[in-house]
Amino acid sequence: MKVVANGCFGGFGLSDDAIILYGELSGTPLYPKEDSYFTHWYNVPVDQLPKEPSQDLDYSDPEWENYRKINNDASFSDSDLDRTDPILVQVVEHLGDDASGEYSQLYVVDVPSGSRWRISEYDGLENVMTVDDYDWNIAT
Repeated sequence: MKVVANGCFGGFGLSDDAIILYGELSGTPLYPKEDSYFTHWYNVPVDQLPKEPSQDLDYSDPEWENYRKINNDASFSDSDLDRTDPILVQVVEHLGDDASGEYSQLYVVDVPSGSRWRISEYDGLENVMTVDDYDWNIAT
């Protein structure tokens, strides 16, 4: 089984090119919406997203709740992807370094069939670990 992990401090993230390719390969059109910090991706055209409620409303107002729910349901987040997703693996293998987001360095690990594995993370740096990678103590 192949697993995608991040090999540098910062955190897992796909480049815009990788997100576009993921959308194409998965059959899910993805639409960008840029703000002053980064690009948000949605699975509906941006002009179909609800307009932000008036700033005069309290954030607990149901109109704000509805707006947040619709935006969350329509948004695409690469951090929600299953790291064993075959399309994600294909994107990272195909694009290589160009698949990595600004603060990531993605790589693919081939985990032997039947192995127990997990992603060990510290400050965004990830390692794919199997039980054989650990030194175990035996209780007496």
